[in-house]
Amino acid sequence: MLVKVVLGMLAGVVMLQAAHAEDVGDWITVAETSKSLWQGKRGSGSMTNVDGKKNNGYKYLYQKKNKTNNTYDYGQAVVLLEACRKGYGFVYYNGMEGQYVSKDQFVRFGPTVADNIGTMACLSWDNETGQISLAEKKDAWEFIASVKDSGNKVYLKNDTARKRAFKGKPSVSMLSRFDNLRDNNFDYNEVVIASADCERGYGTLYQLNFDGGVADKWDVALNGKSVASAVSDAVCSKR
Repeated sequence: MLVKVVLGMLAGVVMLQAAHAEDVGDWITVAETSKSLWQGKRGSGSMTNVDGKKNNGYKYLYQKKNKTNNTYDYGQAVVLLEACRKGYGFVYYNGMEGQYVSKDQFVRFGPTVADNIGTMACLSWDNETGQISLAEKKDAWEFIASVKDSGNKVYLKNDTARKRAFKGKPSVSMLSRFDNLRDNNFDYNEVVIASADCERGYGTLYQLNFDGGVADKWDVALNGKSVASAVSDAVCSKR
C-alpha cells in the first residue's frame, strides 16, 4: 500500500508493511506491525542541527501506538541528510526536548519499520528542496549467496558501491543485507575490502556497522567457495 506523507508543506510516498493502514486526522501512517503502529505528525517536519552542525538533519514528530494495551508514546525521529544522500544510516529517536533516546539502522526504501521511518524523513526533505537526494532503483539488491545449513541469504545493494579509505588503504565497499529466514528479519551492514586485496586475489573482508565499527571479518580468496569469498568477488568487481 502507498500512502502520501505530508509534513509541513512537504509530501512524499512510503511503502508500508501493512496492507490496510489508514491515515487518522493529523497523523500519517508510516509503518505498522502486529504489535505497533507508527505515525508521523502533519506539519511537524523541519531541518535540525545535529552534533552542533547547522541544518545537517531532518526531524519530525511521531507517535507509536502499542496495540496490546492501546497506549501511545511520542518523540522526534531524526536522520542526517548525509544518510539520505548515501541511502543508509541511522534513525535517531529523541525526546520532545531533543534529548537522545535510541537509534536504529535504516536503509532507504527498505521494508523494515526503521527503513520506513527514515525513508519518510528523507523523502519529505527532498520535497522541501525540490530535489532528489537519492532515487529509488528497482532490483538494486543483488543476490550473492546462501548459507548451506540455514538457507539464509546474502545480498549486496548495487547502487551503494563506492571507493573509500579503510585502515589507511584504498578500498571499495557496499551495503550488504543478511536475510534471516528463521526469524524473518534483515541485518544490514557495510562490507569493505582493500583494493590491493582485490588485485592480488586474496585478503580480508570486513563487515562494518553503520557507525564504522568492525562487526566481523573473514580471510577470503577470490573465486573461493565460501559465502565471504563470493561477497568479496562481487565487491571487487565494483572497483
